Amino acid sequence: MLNSKYYWSIIAVWLVSLVAMLSIMYMPWFDEVFMSNISSSFLTTGKFTNNLPVHQLGSEVIEYGPVTFWIQSSFFRLFGENILAGRIINLLFGFALFFLIYNWVKNNYTILSARLILLFLLTDMAILTLLMCGRLDFISVFLFSLGLFQFLKSKNTAAVISAGFLFGLAFLSTPRMGVYLLAFAPFFLIECFTKKSIKENVIKYATLFFAFIIPVGAWIFIKFGDIPNYIKHYTDNPLITQHIGGVSILPKTYQIIPFLLILLLIMYRFKKKIKIPEYVWLFIAIIILHLIFIKEIGPYSGMMMPFVYIVLAILIDKQLIQDIKCFKYVFLIYLSAMFLIFLLKDAVIIATFSSRNPITYENQIAQKIKVTKQTKILADIKYYYILKDMNVIFKPFDYILDPVKQEDLQKFDYIIVNDAGLKKVKDFIPEANFQKTAIVADDNNKAKIPSFLKGFYNDYNGWIITLKTPKGN
Repeated sequence: MLNSKYYWSIIAVWLVSLVAMLSIMYMPWFDEVFMSNISSSFLTTGKFTNNLPVHQLGSEVIEYGPVTFWIQSSFFRLFGENILAGRIINLLFGFALFFLIYNWVKNNYTILSARLILLFLLTDMAILTLLMCGRLDFISVFLFSLGLFQFLKSKNTAAVISAGFLFGLAFLSTPRMGVYLLAFAPFFLIECFTKKSIKENVIKYATLFFAFIIPVGAWIFIKFGDIPNYIKHYTDNPLITQHIGGVSILPKTYQIIPFLLILLLIMYRFKKKIKIPEYVWLFIAIIILHLIFIKEIGPYSGMMMPFVYIVLAILIDKQLIQDIKCFKYVFLIYLSAMFLIFLLKDAVIIATFSSRNPITYENQIAQKIKVTKQTKILADIKYYYILKDMNVIFKPFDYILDPVKQEDLQKFDYIIVNDAGLKKVKDFIPEANFQKTAIVADDNNKAKIPSFLKGFYNDYNGWIITLKTPKGN
């Protein structure tokens, strides 16, 4: 489809552009800051403490497991706590995942399928959002996928033990991986019916389970004491239970094409009586379980989509593309559309760079208020990294998850908010009792963008508020 030199040149340019846009494509948001804050606490205190008001202020956040925070805190130790150090980890693990999938498809199927699927992985909107937004889910997806591929090719006990241990580490990065691990139950039954020795199959899965339970069991008994307390911790916490099931039972609109292609390819293979490998159903089970149990409250479908493209890669072969020539054009049209969308997004980012550049706003804040180490600032969560860099006392908040309270407003020297936050402040304090100063890079930046691209615009614009009334203690 493309000669090697041209293909890898496109891939290299695309990867470099993602790294270049990493710090400015999205503003810092709650999930990102929440995880960064825990990693920062672990770095300084050795505990997974939450210092944000949401989620039991000051308590240890132990439901995720330690692996993600161990890795992120190591990056913070090396490079400091900043937006690039916080996000680059997920990007690197994402790249590693994509090339892991590419290599597996190339070794087991065709290089054409491998190249096609790599392009899908690098242009899927759900994957790219999760890759760039500051969450760290690709750590767990990479560990899980590495274990999965190792398990599928396992020919000895050592490989099965290694796969189980990797599954344990993935689970200790986020418990959402437990949903994916449920897919092994039906796959175990399929293998029992299709393999000659049920006994060998039972031994293999028992070995996998015990290798998985070694790291997971150690974490449970160290942090929770026993399994009943571990289960109770999850079932009694509404912040956890509200993330389970009921929303993402159907794929998003832009994901319909790969889902339809999978359906058409399965129908084609059945019609032509072309054998479908049994492990396809394992990947399909992972996808179905994700859609049933994981709510799309965040950009979580990006965790599922790599498995969608793995299924596509398995079902596509050279003969099929020759038989059904329109498939090639469907792929090319879809990929071209995805590339175009992100090129337009990159164009918006470049055109409005000053409004996304944190250094611009850090300089403005330093100029407009007298910042010392004792300065106390209450700030919108998107200013987290800016204020971290300024070495002041500050408390970040989120308008939805952590609404501003009047008693909070009176404990700080300054409040930094955007337009929505300014309205919240006015709910508690008459406008006559405070003065506001704008921090804005370029008032005309948003006006430069065509209306159909406004959804790609973002900025750090906001207000510095100084209270005129005496502050409380």
